[in-house]
Amino acid sequence: MPLAPSLEELTKMKKDQLQKSIDGEKIMNQPVPNVQSDLALGFSKIGIIGAGGAGKVAAIRAIKSIDPSVIRVQTLDTSGVETVIDNVTSTKIGELNGSGKLRSENIDIISNFVSDWITKNTFEDVTIIVHSLAGGSGSIITPLLVDEIARQGKIAIIIGIVDTESEIDTTNVFNSLKTYDNITNNRKYYLPTVLFDNKYGRAVVDQGIDETIVNLVAILTTPFIGLDTQDRVKFLNPHVFGDVTHGIKLISVTNKISEDWNDKIGMIIPQTEYNKIDAVLLISKVEVHHPITTLCSVSFRGYYEGTGIDYLVSIGYNIPQDFVKSLNDRIHSFKSVSEIQKTNFGSEYEIGKETRKGLVL
Repeated sequence: MPLAPSLEELTKMKKDQLQKSIDGEKIMNQPVPNVQSDLALGFSKIGIIGAGGAGKVAAIRAIKSIDPSVIRVQTLDTSGVETVIDNVTSTKIGELNGSGKLRSENIDIISNFVSDWITKNTFEDVTIIVHSLAGGSGSIITPLLVDEIARQGKIAIIIGIVDTESEIDTTNVFNSLKTYDNITNNRKYYLPTVLFDNKYGRAVVDQGIDETIVNLVAILTTPFIGLDTQDRVKFLNPHVFGDVTHGIKLISVTNKISEDWNDKIGMIIPQTEYNKIDAVLLISKVEVHHPITTLCSVSFRGYYEGTGIDYLVSIGYNIPQDFVKSLNDRIHSFKSVSEIQKTNFGSEYEIGKETRKGLVL
C-alpha cells in the first residue's frame, strides 16, 4: 500500500495550482496561501510520542516520511541508549536500563519520573502515542500520559502493539487494556485506538504502523475544503453526539476508499457486520457513497482541490469480544500448565521396587 503524501508535498501541489504566475523561488519562501474562503485549515502541529523501547523505535521510524514542521516528536523510555536524532526530543527515565517486561519492576520510578515530566511539558491538541502493550515500560508510561491528556480535555490516539507469545506478554496486554478501560470510565473519555498484533510478523506490523501514522498526520494537518479543525476534533471525539459512548474505540485509517477492514495488515479486526459505528471521515474530490457511511452516527466530508488523494477513516468499533476472550483463555492456559507442572514435578512414581519423585511423562 503506498504511503500518503506528506503535507509538504500537498502544499506544493496547492501552491503550483494557485500561484502559477509567481516565481518558483518566491513561492517556496511564502506561507501557504489561503485564497479560497472554503479552504479550511487543519491542526498546525500534531504530537507524536514513542513510549518505551518498542514505541520509541516505531515512532522514530514512522516519522521519516512526514514533514517535520507539522509534528512535535518526543520519546520517553528506560533504555540505556541515548538517542540523538534531528527533530526528536528523547528523554531517558532515570538511571534505568529497561524493565525486562516486568511492569512492577520499576513502576514507582517510572511513575514519579513521568508525573514530573508532565508538569514540565505541554501536549498538542492531538497526540499520537506509540507503545507496546506487552512491554514493561511503555505500558506504564502511556496510561499516565493518556490520563493527563484526558484531564486537560485534549485528544490522545493510541497505536498499540500486542504480543501474546508468552505468559508475561499476554498478562501485560490484558492489564494494559484494563488500565485504559479504567481511565476512559473514570474520565468519561473517548480513546481512539489502533491495535497491531505481532502474530502477523514484525515486518507486517511495522509497515502498518508507519502507514497509519503518516495517514493520520496528513488527515489532521492538511487544509481540506469543507473540513475545518473542529470537524476533525468532533470526529476524534464523537462522544459529544448524544448516543455515542466513551471507552476504548478502534479506528481504521486508509488512503484507499475501496479498502475495508479485511485488507488492513497486522491489525486486530473487529466484527463490523450489523454494527453501527460512531463516526466516519471521508476525503474525496469525487462524490463517493461508501456503505460504511450508512452505519455511523455522524459523518464528515471534505476534499482537496487538484489532487487524487482519498482517505477513509472510521472510528467507534469496540475491541472484539473474541480477542478479549482469547486473552483470557491464553492466561488461563498458562496457569493450567503451571499448576500441572507443579503437580507433576512433585509426583511420586515407581521404578521397579523403588519410589521416586520427579516429572511424570
